[in-house]
Amino acid sequence: MALFIKALRDGFRRAGVAHSSAGTYYADDAFSEEQLEALNGEPQLIVLEGVEEPEQGGSDAGEDGVEGGGTQTGSAPGSSKPQATGAKTGRVKASK
Repeated sequence: MALFIKALRDGFRRAGVAHSSAGTYYADDAFSEEQLEALNGEPQLIVLEGVEEPEQGGSDAGEDGVEGGGTQTGSAPGSSKPQATGAKTGRVKASK
């Protein structure tokens, strides 16, 4: 199992590390308990604990590369993106 950290802003620093907006996997023991508390409490970071790093060459991971399971803190990956609903929007001209 691993730890996945994704920054909302590329290069955001916390726990002595510049975090990527693409996200990075770390070993479970890569950070101390104190650093993990700081990471989990930081709203600029998405921290997923207990995930498996996908194997190179294809997997059944989602578009962000994170497989199901694990504990999530912070915002959901991709939650800042508007969701397409398929409905067309536009102005409607009122008839007289």
